[in-house]
Amino acid sequence: MKNASIAGLRVGGHREMQHSGAHATGFLSFPAIYLDDPLAVVVLLNRGAADAGRIAHLVAGTYIPELAPRPEKPDEGKKQ
Repeated sequence: MKNASIAGLRVGGHREMQHSGAHATGFLSFPAIYLDDPLAVVVLLNRGAADAGRIAHLVAGTYIPELAPRPEKPDEGKKQ
């Protein structure tokens, strides 16, 4: 099982308590509670390669836009 941790973070100015969700045989979880908002998101996955944290933040961002992940910037040195 991977190491998992509980973290208190600030996301878009909002306090978030989350657990990275250890994985066992391809199952992942990512619970996040937003302490300043009436919102909690729990993502349960049966695909180990998926990014449960990003999915949780995308869901949270549909309710509170500041919680949505920022778009990834393409590598400037990468050819397209």
